[in-house]
Amino acid sequence: MAYADFRTALLVDGWRPVVDLKCKANVVGGAYKELCAKGLDSCKACDELPELGACSGDAVCLMHFQDAATHRQLDVSTYGDLGDRNVHGVDSQLGVTGWTVSSTALH
Repeated sequence: MAYADFRTALLVDGWRPVVDLKCKANVVGGAYKELCAKGLDSCKACDELPELGACSGDAVCLMHFQDAATHRQLDVSTYGDLGDRNVHGVDSQLGVTGWTVSSTALH
């Protein structure tokens, strides 16, 4: 499933992004301030997807949400091109590969 479709469904169902203040360092790297000043797309991904926590060098990313009513934590794994973070449907190259739900917030 395209991450954009999955994310939209979560937000409609009352899940809220858990902001990771270290997103840019985790996704872009230690020199993120310099790289983000140049308009690197990965920096924009952190701004557009506040739930983005980290990405590996092989295109695996981890996102975090919390249910507003129950405070359950949802951790979502994705694989693919973060550039497709807003692409819905079969054309998206960023897909959900799995998720886990915890009874309490982890962050």
